[in-house]
Amino acid sequence: MQEGDIAGDFALVGTLKMGAAGAALATVAAQEALTGVSFIVILAILNSFGVIAFAGVGIAEKICALMFLVPGAVMSAVSFSVDCVIYYERKRKKA
Repeated sequence: MQEGDIAGDFALVGTLKMGAAGAALATVAAQEALTGVSFIVILAILNSFGVIAFAGVGIAEKICALMFLVPGAVMSAVSFSVDCVIYYERKRKKA
């Protein structure tokens, strides 16, 4: 997928003159495209093993999603709390 990144660099940095932002955007776009293609390939291979294997992977994905709910909620709560503290400190300094 490096070719896609190089083509994106030429298009965004060379043609559109986006600089470092264009290089970063091309890299992210290439990574996202590669991730999507790899998931399709994995699912196609997995589908050849049959319904039971496919269902097992589905169950494992649900368990992983459930396990990441708590850390995600904690991250959101901490982010919100820090944002509130920063807002309060800015208001206090202005007054």
